Amino acid sequence: MTNSVRVVKAALDYRTRGWRVTPVAGKAPVLEDWPNVHLDEPGIRRSFSPKHNVGVVLGASVLADLDFDDPVAVEALQALRPVELEGAAMFKHAGRPHVIAMALDVETRRFRRADGSTLLELRGEGAQTVFPPSIHPDGMPYEWVRDCDPCVVEANRLATLAAMIATIGYASEFWNEGSRHELALALAGTLARRLPEGDVLAVIRAVATIAVDGEFRDREEAVVTTIRRLGAGEPVSGLPSLNRIAPDLARALVSWWGAADQDGEQVDQNERRPSQADALVDIGQASELFHDTSGAAFARLWLGEHFEIWPLASRRLRRRQLGQRCA
Repeated sequence: MTNSVRVVKAALDYRTRGWRVTPVAGKAPVLEDWPNVHLDEPGIRRSFSPKHNVGVVLGASVLADLDFDDPVAVEALQALRPVELEGAAMFKHAGRPHVIAMALDVETRRFRRADGSTLLELRGEGAQTVFPPSIHPDGMPYEWVRDCDPCVVEANRLATLAAMIATIGYASEFWNEGSRHELALALAGTLARRLPEGDVLAVIRAVATIAVDGEFRDREEAVVTTIRRLGAGEPVSGLPSLNRIAPDLARALVSWWGAADQDGEQVDQNERRPSQADALVDIGQASELFHDTSGAAFARLWLGEHFEIWPLASRRLRRRQLGQRCA
């Protein structure tokens, strides 16, 4: 059976599962207005040529795709092992997994490091994903690992899991000897303002697993104490401390998680001169952060009598926040 025959057969099979399919050249849809085109069986046979791959329109199919772009994100998934994704439908290309879940109204988001490199992408509304048995432009096939019914996950929970996985992968890169304990407490304090205790502990444990932190058990009690002190309204370390230890990580977390109501903490009176990383943390505290469908980050600011939306990477925004801190 040629690959073109396999692709049409797969497209017809996906249609019987209730998924909306679209022909794809490489990874790009070829039909005009493809998100709104619903191909029936004759339409599939007419629209797919031998050179096409098969794409599945995710939102219209009530599907979401966790697309892993970096090996450390794969390690994070394996270390976290979320029960919601146990036995999930999964396929791979060149060793990089796509985890497919059934979820409604999932916002497409890309999780990037501070340098712009992508850890993973959560794909849903407005997106399509190339499915097996398609061939990637690099010549490698997409292959099923578990071709089963996708697990059902609530959209907000799926977005939280994606952010947890990205946080685990990126934080593990900063888990250096000499700063692990302080970083663990600052990360726990930051996440505890956004997540329940069980999720915070799961993230910290997964980071320690990836970083092969043999002394983590000695710190786990302090992490639990930090979480519970915060719950009791007591001051604990958090985003400002994280920004001092690992500013790139702090900046990414503000972008992924947004600002919490009580991200401040008690700090030493001998404060150093504010950095651009400090300013970015302050932006998260003073404005509403959000992503567009391409994953670009923006801040919504109140400027006296009206709101304005500025790109988070804008130098104008950083200069404005630095000026406020220095005033």
